Amino acid sequence: MSGITMTVDVSAALSALRAGLLKFMTKDQPLAKDAAKQLKDKAGRLNLRIQNSGKQPDLGALADDAEDLTILALYLALMLRGYQNAQHQEMQAASAATKH
Repeated sequence: MSGITMTVDVSAALSALRAGLLKFMTKDQPLAKDAAKQLKDKAGRLNLRIQNSGKQPDLGALADDAEDLTILALYLALMLRGYQNAQHQEMQAASAATKH
């Protein structure tokens, strides 16, 4: 896309991602390992679709797939941060218990 100026409504994109994440959270969520595998698989499929899209790609469908990929990545990041926070709290509790 060299030489093309794009205008994107970031607030609309973020609103769509937020809505998509909330919708995703209403479903059964995968474990971290499964989410990471799904992320890798979806990224690979999206990459192939972009490579094979030809001169008139369905940009809407590709954008939808990219948003789905982003939502899964956000979910995985949130889940891993949650695990990290829980681990940190456990370490703090263990440290406090040994001080008393």
